[in-house]
Amino acid sequence: MLRRAPFVYELPDGSIWDGYYYHEFRRVLNLYDTTSTSRPSVPAECRAWGFTAKHRAPGGRKHRPHPLWTSVQAKDTINFYTPFIYIDSTAPTPHEREAKPHAEVGKRLGLHLYEIKITEFPTDAISGMSLPHSFPVYGHATLPVLVPPQMKLKAGDSIKAEFFLITDPSIEVPSGAKQSTRKAARLVFAKDLRISPDRYAAALLDGRAELVEWTWKRQRTAMGDEYVWTRTVVPIETKRPAEAE
Repeated sequence: MLRRAPFVYELPDGSIWDGYYYHEFRRVLNLYDTTSTSRPSVPAECRAWGFTAKHRAPGGRKHRPHPLWTSVQAKDTINFYTPFIYIDSTAPTPHEREAKPHAEVGKRLGLHLYEIKITEFPTDAISGMSLPHSFPVYGHATLPVLVPPQMKLKAGDSIKAEFFLITDPSIEVPSGAKQSTRKAARLVFAKDLRISPDRYAAALLDGRAELVEWTWKRQRTAMGDEYVWTRTVVPIETKRPAEAE
């Protein structure tokens, strides 16, 4: 549980979101970008996600964890997209460092309000249809964003931070501003939403969060290696064992 806590966040509405496998995918993508050009074969860990020497994109959903963000609030819906946009532009993979920025500031719309273009995976080398992106329009969006007062931005800036964009209907947006498929959002730094291990444990115990584990096994077939993933919801003991008499 301790290894998961750094990737668990509580949104302003009280919902708990576990982004462990989103971060795990980013780690595997970084491994692929780091090693694919220097090794004769792709590491098994990357192949398990569907990457190949000639294809820098994960395989279909049956070949990898999906969705990458999990929440008790969303488990009964077929909409795998999150009610937020998460971006960490501080940790690009080697392949992404020369690509377009994750978050680019557009025109100023009002006090602390800017038009911002978001690109979840800033590269044209991965097909949008193959990405395990967490929001619609294939991981691309332009929308009005209300930023914290301490952020001093101007058009053309690239935002280097780990943050969430959370839809906020109370934000007043001038007419004519681009909103893509999303309404105006508030930028909240991830560190302000990340919960402590104790709060994470409490959320698991009271049923506001669940612990999902994905594991894979490599199987040899006549057509080559096949990687089979299994999803398990780890049961949480909510009662203390009876004390020995």
